[in-house]
Amino acid sequence: MKKSGVFESSGYLIKRLQQEIRRRMDEILGQQGITPPQFATLSTIKMNNNVSNAELARISFVTPQTMVRITANLQEAGFIQKKKDPIHGRIIRIELTEEGEKLINHCQALVSGVENKIVSGFTKEEAQSFRLLLSKSLSNFQDP
Repeated sequence: MKKSGVFESSGYLIKRLQQEIRRRMDEILGQQGITPPQFATLSTIKMNNNVSNAELARISFVTPQTMVRITANLQEAGFIQKKKDPIHGRIIRIELTEEGEKLINHCQALVSGVENKIVSGFTKEEAQSFRLLLSKSLSNFQDP
């Protein structure tokens, strides 16, 4: 049976790819005991060590309340620690623990396999073009 119409549309194909990526991420990260939002949070903390909850929420595109729940679970698991800012005592800074650093490094290596799978079978030039075209398409939705 030949697919046509909506099944060939860019939006449909992008959504199917996103669902497959999410399914694989859920599977890989679930085996490590974390969720994709927790992975994103740990990755953000790694890139922005000593970040506040508000900054982390802003960077991660979630509400501060959601980030409080995510970081509470990560702290309980021993992957992050919170410390009062030495200058602004009301601000709590978040950083990775040694265990959190080990976990995020391991998970990032696993997740890179998903990224590689996305462009598997592409030439180097095709993979670069694919990323460029996705970026251009995404920019079409950004505010002027």
